[in-house]
Amino acid sequence: MVATASWSGAFTMLNESQRAKLRKARERAGLTVRQAAAAAKISHSSWAHIETGRRASDLATIRRMALVVGLELRVDLVRKR
Repeated sequence: MVATASWSGAFTMLNESQRAKLRKARERAGLTVRQAAAAAKISHSSWAHIETGRRASDLATIRRMALVVGLELRVDLVRKR
């Protein structure tokens, strides 16, 4: 999962593709939202809102979520167009 999402200060919204990867990875891992959220040390409502694009989150939280479901968070700096 590459963090190329929309930035807003220290928070970011995952784009549709990133949210789908997160959800599919969670499902492949056999985890419910509640189980995944507990492992990532966030509330289940936070996980659900981040996974569905209703809430932005900080990169540390997104990284924990990714690790719980077997993904890696990568951040890349690119030249501004």
